Formats: sequence, C-alpha cells, structure tokens
Amino acid sequence: MDITETKHIGIARIREEARLRYNPLRNLTPQKITQAMDNFHCGYLSDAAKIYDAIRRRDAIVQACVQKRKRATSRLAWTIVEMGGDEATCEAMRPILAYMGENIIRMGGNGKGLVMKICHNALVTQIQNGVNETLSLAQLNGISVEDYATAISYGGGQNFYLDGQWQKLRDEDYTTAFSLANAAKDVGICMNLAKECGLEMPGEANVKKVYDKGMEAGMGGDDWRSTFKLVRGH
Repeated sequence: MDITETKHIGIARIREEARLRYNPLRNLTPQKITQAMDNFHCGYLSDAAKIYDAIRRRDAIVQACVQKRKRATSRLAWTIVEMGGDEATCEAMRPILAYMGENIIRMGGNGKGLVMKICHNALVTQIQNGVNETLSLAQLNGISVEDYATAISYGGGQNFYLDGQWQKLRDEDYTTAFSLANAAKDVGICMNLAKECGLEMPGEANVKKVYDKGMEAGMGGDDWRSTFKLVRGH
C-alpha cells in the first residue's frame, strides 16, 4: 500500500467518522420537526433533507417504501422542488432532492431557486387574498362556503388553495399548520426583491397590507388562513 492510497483511506475514514458523529435525529422534537417543515415550505431545504435522509438510512421500512412513494408522488403536480446553483452541484444534489419530489427544476445560478420559491409563494398569497375577498362578498350575499367552492371549482377561478382550504374555512378551523408570520415574511421578501428590481407589484402590496394588519394584531402565530377573518372584518 503506497502513501497516496493510505492518505485516501485516512481521509475517507475521517469523513465517515464525521458523518456518524452528526445525527439530526438526536434530540429531535416535534418543535424541531415543525421548524424544519416550515423552513422547507419557505424554500430552505437543508434541515428537512438531513432529517429525512437520516430516517431513510436508519429505517428498513422507510427504505422499502421509498420507491413506492416516488411512484405515487410522481403523479402529483405539486411535488416540485426548485433549486439554484451551477449545473454540477445541482446534479449532485438531485438524488437527495428526489426524496422530496419527482419534479426537480434547476432555475439557474445560485439563489434562483429561492427567487422562484418567493415568486411561487407570492402568487399563492394573491390567490388566497382573491379567495378571501370574493368569499367574503359571497357570504354577505347569502351564499354558503360550500356552494361558493363548488361553483368556483367548475369555472376558470378554480385553484388549489380553495380546493384544499374551503372545508376549514367553512368550519372556521384556524388550527396552525403554516403560520401567518412565516407567510408575512415571504411577502416582505417579495416586496423588497421587487423594489430592488424596480418593479411595482400592486397585487402583492395589497396582500402585504392584510398581513401587516395581522401582525399588528398579534396574529403571527395563527394559521395563515386567518387572513380570511381580517378581510371579512369579523
């Protein structure tokens, strides 16, 4: 065995020992999982990816389910992971990101994945605000949430936000899954980015007024669905 080979073995051993020393599952709490998933929703994938990879490596049942899950999620349009960076780095990360979704899109250079995530979230908040306003108008004219959602589902206004949220809006269920504060943060990032680019976004500016009102009212820990109450006024 020559010196070069010995050196490579030594480096590999150091890397393996370092990997074994770091285990994201140690001291994992529901609060840490919630934070990791909130970060994932906002486009910061690292913590959630490390947790899932550690579970996959440890749990034989999860390993057996990976391929089945991939086949199932590949049929869902929402399993999209945006990433940014040089092509070589992105390709190296693709197998890890594949655990989160089949549809992995490289948006461009470093940071472009986060820009796309902010664009996506901004569009969702504007869709949400449109639902809040028109549903409030419908209710004031005696139309139920269920009838409103059914009618919208057959027309050009159909959208995934209403599809997934109308029952909770009907039941006044504001149990926190994604906080108003996290959504407000993304709205602020979007408006700052637009300002840097010299772009006016009047639709998102209206959304920001709603979220600012919620934050001022101390609703940051409430679910972002609570913006409906702010728009409706009661």
